[in-house]
Amino acid sequence: MQIRWADHRLLLWVGYEVDRSDDKGRPKWDGRRCRQNSTHGSQKLPATTINKALDNLEAKVGEVFYMFEMSNKVPVPKDLKAALNDKTTKEDIWSAYDAFVRHGETVKHWEPNTVKSVRSVGALLKEFRPTLTFAAVTPTLMSELVSYMETHKLSKKTFARGGTGYSNATVVKYLRIVKWFFMWATKQGYITEATWRDAMPEVKTIDRPVIFLEWPELMRLEAADFGAGTELERAADFFLFCCFTGLRYSDAAALLKSSVHDTYFEVVTVKTATPLRIELNDHSRRVLDKYHDDDSEYALPRITNNRLNHLLKVIGASIGLKTSVLSSQYYGSERIDYNLPKYTLLTTHCARRTFVCNALALGIPVHIVMRWTGHTEYASMRPYIEIADTLRAKAMARFNASGDNPYTNPEQK
Repeated sequence: MQIRWADHRLLLWVGYEVDRSDDKGRPKWDGRRCRQNSTHGSQKLPATTINKALDNLEAKVGEVFYMFEMSNKVPVPKDLKAALNDKTTKEDIWSAYDAFVRHGETVKHWEPNTVKSVRSVGALLKEFRPTLTFAAVTPTLMSELVSYMETHKLSKKTFARGGTGYSNATVVKYLRIVKWFFMWATKQGYITEATWRDAMPEVKTIDRPVIFLEWPELMRLEAADFGAGTELERAADFFLFCCFTGLRYSDAAALLKSSVHDTYFEVVTVKTATPLRIELNDHSRRVLDKYHDDDSEYALPRITNNRLNHLLKVIGASIGLKTSVLSSQYYGSERIDYNLPKYTLLTTHCARRTFVCNALALGIPVHIVMRWTGHTEYASMRPYIEIADTLRAKAMARFNASGDNPYTNPEQK
């Protein structure tokens, strides 16, 4: 790694060998990172191992330069080397929070929405206690933070109630991010006594409904005509591919044509760096074949997550996903119930839920589904198993003598 600043230059040995190309002349190194799914050197190290080391080094260099910047000092190469080797460097809590975010962006490859949420929590934490120090991170602090969020004033556009504190679900989400930061800070040595873990406040919440497409709805989406070459068609195809493979948006967006084979494709997940091999079916293959000859190295159309989330609501409304969905929120001890049409709740992650729920309903064993999705905890599959049991019961009801159709959509009668 070559670092240039002011009139200085420093070369750092990373400790790995990389191959420029394979035996067939195909590039394995793009000048900054190893190509996905490639191996390098005599030890055949995977690209993920080398890229992670590069990410860690870049993040560390960024943190050290930020430390010098905060000290209003321009380092010489000797200073920079010493700081990079110093494992006990301490920063104030807000500088450390910035380093935490940079670590997430560069090393953990957080998605933009995750970065945005973490930065929002950092701003809230600073507003709550501007003079906060690591020494003040105690169980009492956590309880006070929860009370602050429950009464923190919001703009009216944040939620229909307007002018109230955060919902309990948001409090739990933000508290989880704060805990995430404190755990990272503890590992980094900023917090020496993790007493804040001893008495974490409990916040009453209610599970939100799992939004997914049942098989008839999925078939209706696949059969819909949005116009050849339109943005809606590309968005629908992207979503459908995820519905039939279980991929997260980030992994589908990064899928290269070179990773697709005759009967399967391979990915290394962005979120957990887990290598997956997923078999193709007729539905997923149809989408890939549709874009196979496009002048792009990517297997699917290019579309941002935010734009896709917007278009999914348009698509959902156009195919009649208007079933009312009951959702509930707690605000402190007060429970608020509200109903929304299903299409308004569609997001890219609904595709992953759609795959899991329908795969389980079709009788595919849980452990096989987990191999495809990369889930490692059986507990995370329980909500989907309950839904699959309900779907199977509805399907069996079609054999009733009365001939009642379990689906409310007239098209399914």
